[in-house]
Amino acid sequence: KDATLTGNVVLREPGQLMVGDKAHIEIPSHKADFFHGLYEMLVSRANPAATTPSDPKQNLHAWGRVAELHKLSSSFTRLLKTTYTTCAPDTSTWELSAKRLDLNHDTGRGSAYSSWLYIHKVPVFYTPYFNFPIDNRRQTGFLFPITGSSSTSGFNINIPYYINIAPNYDATITPVLFSKRGAQLNSLFRYLTPDSSGFFNAGFLPNDRAFATFKEQSLTNFQGNPQLSRLENSSNNRGFFTWQDNRQYDPHWSSAVNYNYVSDDYYNEDFNTPPS
Repeated sequence: KDATLTGNVVLREPGQLMVGDKAHIEIPSHKADFFHGLYEMLVSRANPAATTPSDPKQNLHAWGRVAELHKLSSSFTRLLKTTYTTCAPDTSTWELSAKRLDLNHDTGRGSAYSSWLYIHKVPVFYTPYFNFPIDNRRQTGFLFPITGSSSTSGFNINIPYYINIAPNYDATITPVLFSKRGAQLNSLFRYLTPDSSGFFNAGFLPNDRAFATFKEQSLTNFQGNPQLSRLENSSNNRGFFTWQDNRQYDPHWSSAVNYNYVSDDYYNEDFNTPPS
């Protein structure tokens, strides 16, 4: 009913792989203890409701290194001195390193204790407690971080916080840190009613350092050019606002709204089109 194994121990289950130097397995209770190894688990599948066959490559996997892995039941796993990421092993953009990590597949949430968030192997954020999703269920909480970089904005990290207001309403608050510009705050609110659907999307970045430098250099290099008056009068506080709404009043009448605002002529060039 149970066994203790040493050496290159490999346990494969549907949606889960564990490898360790040593393991203790209790077969009837689905419990297992692994030591000094690696793990991989399926956290969400490709959309099963798609009209075309699902591509297995679209499945989302989590993996990491672990000092101790304790599978306490078929749906609950505790990891000690571990890492966690959903990036591919050869392109680990972000990684969570935690003293303890609890993964509850019944609730679809993970809890990290005394953890660091690493971006490209650089520690950028510490928290004594962090709760995050481990599947694609709609639940309030932090989403996976998003990173990027550009020559004008530098490195950036987005840490979205999702709010499940109601089945037909939700919101996402996203702080963004740009290494060359500063801190930005974005917010997205989506709605769906029997006769309409749409969203509000807005963002604000106070005192954009890179834009201030660009203005100073442009006004110096092209001094006297009358076309620079709009740039000279542009504020270093930058932002955008978008409202899109589609409404059906009856089978014959409908309306559509697509309103967009940016703070200056260079906003879309620097940040691309505001996300929807």
